[in-house]
Amino acid sequence: MDALLLLLAQMDHDLTTSLMANAGEINSLVALLIDAPGSGARKRVQHRLLDIYYALALAAAGRNLPESLPKVREIEDVLMGGPPESGGQSWVVRWRNGTKALREEDVLSVIAHVGHVSGKDVSWTMRRLYVAAQAWGRVEEQGVEAVVLAGERYLQWWNALCNQGRVKTPWVQPYWCQFSTRNG
Repeated sequence: MDALLLLLAQMDHDLTTSLMANAGEINSLVALLIDAPGSGARKRVQHRLLDIYYALALAAAGRNLPESLPKVREIEDVLMGGPPESGGQSWVVRWRNGTKALREEDVLSVIAHVGHVSGKDVSWTMRRLYVAAQAWGRVEEQGVEAVVLAGERYLQWWNALCNQGRVKTPWVQPYWCQFSTRNG
């Protein structure tokens, strides 16, 4: 488990270094996927990944982040261009309620849509977050104790990697502050 957590921490460091506004600062994007003690169902990795994808898509399009987490319809609009024309449930709804696994082809369709709308390539970031969410989903399957222990260990690895001339900075936009009590 430690090897996986170290690998995720290094990937997280690589992801966030280029996203930070100031060169001397850093914060963990992958840590937003980690459960916080006492968080509700919205805090499952499935919900958090879609919420992060939503924020990345808005940022790629040059739009401001909202102050609150999105509703399913908002996620469908931003990540898919709207709900399915058939009137059935989208994969967003089914994945959030646990009746469908998020597949790489779903992520690729999101990447294509966001790229088409924004003109930006978000594939590198979204693919790595997908991998991190899949790994964390396996941790969640082991139960609350495993989540707490792995979360603590992950943050230890991440902090060890990021003490290389960078100062951890809090997420200042209210949108990010809603993910976890441990990441601020």
